[in-house]
Amino acid sequence: MSNSFQIEASLTQLITSEQAYHYRIIPLEARNGLIKFKSDQPSKILEQELQILLNKDIELIEDTKENIQQYLTVNYRKSAQKTSEDLHFTADFLEKLLVTAKNIGSSDIHFEPYETKCRVRFRLDGKLKEYFVISLQEYPVIINKLKIKAGLDISEKRLPQDGRITVKTNIDEFDIRVSTLPTLHGEKIVLRILSKDANHINLEELGFTESELKTYKEVVKKSR
Repeated sequence: MSNSFQIEASLTQLITSEQAYHYRIIPLEARNGLIKFKSDQPSKILEQELQILLNKDIELIEDTKENIQQYLTVNYRKSAQKTSEDLHFTADFLEKLLVTAKNIGSSDIHFEPYETKCRVRFRLDGKLKEYFVISLQEYPVIINKLKIKAGLDISEKRLPQDGRITVKTNIDEFDIRVSTLPTLHGEKIVLRILSKDANHINLEELGFTESELKTYKEVVKKSR
């Protein structure tokens, strides 16, 4: 049975093992800039993501879940379990990021591309700390998804852009200011989280000393 599910080595090399298992796709043919894949859940959304990821035209052909699993088992070796620092695109990846940032008290999320990896850092107490790593292959997918949600132009990568996203989770509602900036290795994106409950924050809870708080209040009064 294995032989009937074996595909040519040149085809298996079109995508990584991680991509094959993550998207549940099997390459069937590559010709004239077009790659045909088998998929157990073909959709326009998946097609668009693969086009962005692979920079090729994509055609998806439906097959059963059982057959796709057999293709994966025969042709791709499943990698070891990923660490918690690896970030992949899922339908709820943005919500998970926001909840994580909210839980640790972060106000900014930075997506930063480098030569060999892309990292996600949270700003906490004025300092940026790395929490996740994104592969170079998946980074364009995640960045374009963020830009689409913020109403930004995904084809414009050389100029800064600003947008906004409103996200509702099970426990909170966020407005997010989205800023993009071109860098040497690709686009950097910064998400500034503007929680709806920000107007309930007391000045006394912001960490001012007694004298600093007094000075601040006096300056505010004078500016009126």
